[in-house]
Amino acid sequence: DEDSLEKRCEDAELLRDLYMRNGKEEEAKELNEKIRMAKQASKEQQEKPPRMDWSDPTPEMIEDAKKYDLDLSDPLVIQELQRLEREGIGELDENDVSEGSGVTSSGATASAAASRSAGLDLPLPEVDLSEHVPWLRYALLLAAIIAVWRLLDAGIVRWLLGWIW
Repeated sequence: DEDSLEKRCEDAELLRDLYMRNGKEEEAKELNEKIRMAKQASKEQQEKPPRMDWSDPTPEMIEDAKKYDLDLSDPLVIQELQRLEREGIGELDENDVSEGSGVTSSGATASAAASRSAGLDLPLPEVDLSEHVPWLRYALLLAAIIAVWRLLDAGIVRWLLGWIW
């Protein structure tokens, strides 16, 4: 249970070789696929960047943050950075933000990006402007509803009941 992932992979490779020698090729293929997935997961885990200590920033971190107008001595900024790191949202491509223009490559403004990072994580809806909207039908429906409401308010039901009887 306490063997490292590398040790388990080595053991699994030995078992796979044993399966191949004994003619159990299907089991060997399945085991080989699992070994490949385990090695890939191990590689991804090793490539994961180390966690930043936002409460005690290094001088390099402070200088780098100043490039983006961030004050790492501000507790609110530190709290937001810790939240972003915890939630895994902090992966921003440096090419997405144009320097000084306030416009990202997707066309969103810097204020929209700031509102997303301020806790308003609702995505903007995708709108197809080529789609036809039947505004005339909507207006006629609204007019019909208003007309029926006015007739009911004027007592048309009572008048109809009196006229029918």
